[in-house]
Parts: sequence; structure tokens; C-alpha cells
Amino acid sequence: TNGADYSVSEASFEYRPVPRLEKLSPRGGSTLGGETVTVTGSGLVDEKSPSLLKCKFSISSGGAHSADVELPAVLGSEGSLECVSPGAPDGGESTLEVTTNGVDYSSDGLKFRFAPPPRVRAIMPPNGPASGGTVTTVTGANFLDSKALACLFKGYPPVPARFL
Repeated sequence: TNGADYSVSEASFEYRPVPRLEKLSPRGGSTLGGETVTVTGSGLVDEKSPSLLKCKFSISSGGAHSADVELPAVLGSEGSLECVSPGAPDGGESTLEVTTNGVDYSSDGLKFRFAPPPRVRAIMPPNGPASGGTVTTVTGANFLDSKALACLFKGYPPVPARFL
């Protein structure tokens, strides 16, 4: 307080670079939320303070900013974090940023898109042998043309699908 006397106790402070983001996977999810998003980049690891790891989704709808949602993140594989997307009932696009200290966020502006969940109206043919191999056509709404597009038949693992 007087410029000459200092505390005899100490605390440590470490200088670290702000995280830099390179990629999101997947780059979009349902307006219902709940999608596990893997964020890769540099400066994402913080073993000392994992409770400070967060993702921030800055959600825009119709071109206007509507909300900032901060959610906890967890360490993924080397060089990555994982967080779960929030719900965004109006859909739209979000900018995703991360922090490793709970205060200073990245500023790379990676985009995450919210879309309505798919709705299945019909599947043709409606049946086939349990051994598989039947090519089916699924009709409905809100399907996204994506490399991750897949069909899930109850009791079986997902199978790749093609957008028509």
C-alpha cells in the first residue's frame, strides 16, 4: 500500500498463451442440443485447473446475436477439448470459443450450426432380412447433407447413409 512494503505470503501465476482453435467436430447439431463437440487446436490443455475449462457458444438467429452460453468442457485426447452443445430453439449459427482459465477466451470464431432435428416420415421398403443388405430410402424433413449422415436401425450399429 505504501510502495515499499510487500506481502510475505506468495501465490504463483503462470503466463500461458490464449488457446487457438483449428477445428470443430461435428460442425453442427440439433436445436435440441446435447451434441458432444470435439474442439482441436493448441493451448487447450490445463491439468492444473480442469474446472476452469469452458466452451462458449455465441448464438445468432436471423443474423442477430441472441445469447452467449458458457458450458463446462473436459479434456479429450491430446490437443482437444470436449463440450456438449446447448439447445438453440430458433436454430441459427453459433461462434464457439474456449477458455482454459475461466476468463480469457480464444478468438478464432469457429462456427457451429444449429438445425432442427430430422423427422422420419417413411422408409421403403418397410422390412428386410435380419442379415442386412437391404437398400432403403428414408423420407422426411430436416436431413442434412453430411459425411456423418447415418441410419440407425434398432439393435444394430449405425450404417452410413447417402443424401439424395
